Amino acid sequence: MKRVRFILIIAVTLLTLSILGSKTAFVLEQRDYTPDNLLRLHVIANSNTLADQALKRLIRNKVIESTKKLLTDVKDVTDASSIMEANIDYLTELVNEELSRRGKDYKVAIKVEETYFPTRTYGSVTLPEGNYQAVRVILGDGNGANWWCVLFPPLCFVDSVDSVNNKSPKLMEAKANSSNMGEDTEVEVEFRLKFLDYVKKNPELIKKNLKLAKIFSFGK
Repeated sequence: MKRVRFILIIAVTLLTLSILGSKTAFVLEQRDYTPDNLLRLHVIANSNTLADQALKRLIRNKVIESTKKLLTDVKDVTDASSIMEANIDYLTELVNEELSRRGKDYKVAIKVEETYFPTRTYGSVTLPEGNYQAVRVILGDGNGANWWCVLFPPLCFVDSVDSVNNKSPKLMEAKANSSNMGEDTEVEVEFRLKFLDYVKKNPELIKKNLKLAKIFSFGK
């Protein structure tokens, strides 16, 4: 009977997680992502040479790592934008240090400003077209392929653009192919499902399942 009870515990736990997971997935699909509740990161390379594109990726990683620390525990997109604006000098210094280590003296421009993005669909989530607040990092002449993600909330949907024309952002974004992850797939994107966090924060869930298993078991 101990074996039966053990199997029941596992079954009830899996059923509970399945229900929570389905519920979370539904919430994730139905959530309304709009220009007023997102902050994007937009990194533009100096040119499309291999060296400049590799440098773009290094800078991108540096900025993402830094913003993770800056935005820890931030709950509101307005606060996120304010924090990023307040730390432009700090981020600029970090980028300049990285460029110096690589023997480059490119000028660096970092801004928090509205940037046009077309409608984009990432799995079950669609971001409507419009002007989004974005942290823009422009390296050198800013004539190379660009890279962007959703910086806040930290969902980081990733895609890359083959070429860039900063004077025509609509054309630039429209050419993006969301299925072409290419070299940018090396970025580690942390996307923690809410039901897993819920389980970690609610250990009593397992205890309840144990009680249920005892109720349905056929003896001691």
